Amino acid sequence: MQKLRITLLNTLNTMKLFSTLLLLFICATYTGKAQSDFVQRNDVQVSANGQNMKFPWIGGLNNPQFSEVDLNGDGTMDLFIFDRGADKVFTFINNGTPNTVDYEYQPEYERAFPTMKFWAKLVDFNCDGVMDIFCSYDLDGIQVWEGYRNETNKIAFNLFIEKLDYEENGSTKNLAVAVYDLPEIKDIDDDGDIDILTFNTSGGYIDFFENQAAENECGVLSFEVTDACWGNFYESGVDAELDLGIDCSDGLAVAIASEEKSLHPGSTLLAIDLDGDLDKEIILGDISFDNLVMAVNGGDLSNANMIEQDINFPSYSVPALPRTFPAAFSLDVNNDGLKDMLVSPNARNQSQHRRCVWFYENNGNEENQFDYQTETFLIDDMIDVNRYSYPAFFDHNSDGLLDLVVANYGYMNNAGTFTAALSLYENTGTATNPAFTLIDDDYIEIFEQLAFDYYSFTPTFGDIDGDGDEDMIVGTEEGFLHLFINTPNGEGIAQFGAPQVQEQYQGLDIVQHSTPNLFDVNEDGLLDLVVGHRNGEIRYLENTGTDTNPVFTQQSTFWGEIDVQEQGGVTGFSVPKMLKVNGDLVLVVGAENGKIHLYRGIEGNILTGAFTLVNDNLLGLDIGYNAAPAIADLDNDGMLDIIVGSYNGGLVWFEQAYSLNTQAIVKNSKKVHVYPNPSTNFIQIDVSSLNNASIKNVNIYDLTGRLVMSKKVLEKKQQITMDTKLLTTGLYLAQILIDDQVYSQKMVVKD
Repeated sequence: MQKLRITLLNTLNTMKLFSTLLLLFICATYTGKAQSDFVQRNDVQVSANGQNMKFPWIGGLNNPQFSEVDLNGDGTMDLFIFDRGADKVFTFINNGTPNTVDYEYQPEYERAFPTMKFWAKLVDFNCDGVMDIFCSYDLDGIQVWEGYRNETNKIAFNLFIEKLDYEENGSTKNLAVAVYDLPEIKDIDDDGDIDILTFNTSGGYIDFFENQAAENECGVLSFEVTDACWGNFYESGVDAELDLGIDCSDGLAVAIASEEKSLHPGSTLLAIDLDGDLDKEIILGDISFDNLVMAVNGGDLSNANMIEQDINFPSYSVPALPRTFPAAFSLDVNNDGLKDMLVSPNARNQSQHRRCVWFYENNGNEENQFDYQTETFLIDDMIDVNRYSYPAFFDHNSDGLLDLVVANYGYMNNAGTFTAALSLYENTGTATNPAFTLIDDDYIEIFEQLAFDYYSFTPTFGDIDGDGDEDMIVGTEEGFLHLFINTPNGEGIAQFGAPQVQEQYQGLDIVQHSTPNLFDVNEDGLLDLVVGHRNGEIRYLENTGTDTNPVFTQQSTFWGEIDVQEQGGVTGFSVPKMLKVNGDLVLVVGAENGKIHLYRGIEGNILTGAFTLVNDNLLGLDIGYNAAPAIADLDNDGMLDIIVGSYNGGLVWFEQAYSLNTQAIVKNSKKVHVYPNPSTNFIQIDVSSLNNASIKNVNIYDLTGRLVMSKKVLEKKQQITMDTKLLTTGLYLAQILIDDQVYSQKMVVKD
C-alpha cells in the first residue's frame, strides 16, 4: 500500500503540473510575454538549526562587495551589494533600528542599477546626497553613473562618464584599473573632492590620482597622478607583508632589484583613518594570500608614508582570513553611528563561498577598534551551499509533500580542497503552504559513498527498478552518472547506500558537467535520460531495456539542435527539465548566462529535427550565472513554481503571477474597487461586493507590459493595501486574481 500511495501522489502532482504548464505554454507562444508572468518570492519560510532565515531565497553570495546607499530616500543608509562572482546586484532596505542589524531584502530596487562586471563602488562624488556608481568598464577602465532621485524619491542613475581618463604631461590617458583589482575611491587628501587610489598595472606601487577640482568643488572629476608611490611602500604579491620605506624619486618608485617582483598580481584597497589624525591608513588584500595587511600612515594629508604594518589584520581580534584574496569594506552595519568592517573574498574561482562575509563590529576605540562577530554574516539567513547549487524535488519521507534536495560543487575545507554534498530540506509545511527545514547538509554522505572524488553533483529522481519508489541518478563535473537505488525503511523514509550504489552507472560518460533528467520521452512506459552538459547542448539516451532493468542507449548528442551557449562563447552549461503538457512535450533548459529557455515542437520530432525555441528568458530577471531550474506546483494553487539554483550557491524562488488563461480576464469590473485613483502613496483593492470572493494575487504592469510590482495574498482577504511609492508617475494596469478569475483595472500614479 505504501508504494501504491507514493505512485498515486506522484501521478496527481504531475497531472496538476502538466495542466499549469499548458497555460504557461499558451501564453509564451501567443503573447510573447511569459517572462513578465513570474514574480520573485522570498516569503516561503525556511529554517535551519532552529532559526528561521530572514531572506532564504535571494540566491546566495560568493564574492560580495558592499556599499552604503539610501535606496528609498528615507534618510537611512541601506545596503548595496555587488557580487563579483555573479556580476549581480542585491539591495537591502535598512529599517534603522539603533544598535541592531536590521536589513530587509527588497529586490525591486535592483532594477535601478545598470549592468556591471568585476567591481562596483557607490560614492557621492557631486555632494548632492545621492550615491553615484564607479564600476569597472571595458576590462581596464572606470565607468561613472550619476545617481538622482526619481519622481517617487527612489534612487536612479544616468550614465555620466563612459570611461574615466586623466591628464599626464598634456595628454589624456585611460585611468586604468585591472579587472581583478578593487581600487579605493574617496576623498584621500580631505580637500572636499573624490580622489582615486589604485595599483599601477605594471608594478606593486599605488598611484594617487588626485582630483584637480578647486577645493570643495563637488561634481568635477579631473585627475592627475600626483604621487606614483603613494605611501612609500611596495606590494610584491610574493610575500604576505609589504615592503615599507621605499625610496621614491620625483614621485616615481625606484625599481626593486628582484625580477619576480616586476608585475602587479592583483590587490584590493580600503583607505580609512583608523587613528583619528585625518590621514588614511591602508587595508590591503592580495590575490596570492588569505590575509589582510593594514599599514599605519605616519605621514600627513599631503604626503602619505606607511611606517608599520599588521600583516594579519586585525591581529588583536580574530584575523580576517577568507580564502582567497580578501577585500575590506567600511560601513555602519548595526546602526550605531560607527563604521564597521566587512571582509569578503575577491577571487571568483578559488574562494571559500560559504564563509564569505566576515563581520567586525566597531567598538568605538581608536585603537583595536574592530571586534570579530562572524564569518557568515547574512549567509546564515539564506540558503547557500557554497557554489553551483542544483535543486531537485523528491518526497523523501512519503508524506505527500515535495521536499528539496540541493546539490553543490563542494564545500571547501581549510586545506582548500572540496567535498561535494547534497543538502536535504524537508517540506514541513502543508499542501497549500510549503515551508522547509534543513535536515542534513551532507545527505546520505554521498561523497564518501563513491570510490573516486567527484564534484558538482546534479541529482534527478525516478523509479529505475520498478519497485514503486524513486531512485536517484547523479551527474558530476567529470561527466559520469551514478545510480543510487532507494530502499525505504519501514516508515517510508528513503535510504540510499551500499550495496545499492552503482558508480559510473552503465559506463555513461556525458563529456563534462553532466546534468541528467529522468523522463519518459517516447511514452513507452520506461524512463529515459535527457542530459545537459558543459558545452550547452543536450543528449538523449533512450531506455532500451525494461522497467526493472533499464539500458540507456545514446540516440542523439545534439538533441533538438539545442545549444544554449551565448554567441561567441564556448560553454553553455545546459540543465534540462523535461515535462509533458496534455500530450505536448515541453523542455525547459537552464543556461550558463543565467537564463532559462523554453522549447516546444518535440512531439513526433524526437529524433528528426530541431525543437522550437519559444522563449530564451522565461523568468525575465537576472539570477546571476548557471541557472539550474526545478519545477513543481508546491502550494497547489494551480500556478507554477520554479526554484532556480546558480553559480552563487543559493536558490531563487519564482512563481507564476496568476493563471495564464487569458480568457479569464474580465476588464473594468464595477465590483472590483481600486482606490484612490489617481494614487500617490498607496492603493486599496476591495472585492467585498463580490460574494465570498477573496484576493489571491495582484500584479501591476506598466504601459510596456513589464511587471513592476506584485503581491501574493496567502490568507483569505477581500481588501488589501499596496504601497505605490516605488512606482513612477504614469498609467498602469492592475490585474487582480480573485479566486479563479483575473480582473483588470487601469490606475494612475502621480506625485
